[in-house]
Amino acid sequence: MTADAIIVRAGLILFVLGWPAIGLVYWFAGYGPVVEWSMPVLIGVTIGLATRWTTDRLGLK
Repeated sequence: MTADAIIVRAGLILFVLGWPAIGLVYWFAGYGPVVEWSMPVLIGVTIGLATRWTTDRLGLK
């Protein structure tokens, strides 16, 4: 497995597990430090993965 594939897999795992976890923390504990610091990271991962998949689909590697 290449380093590129490992990075994509780690990003996908973070994306799949991160958003529901943030939702549960917000639901049970309200807006707090965990949500405040984790939200920009998850938004960045989401945008990065979407951009990556789009460029891969369009062949713009």
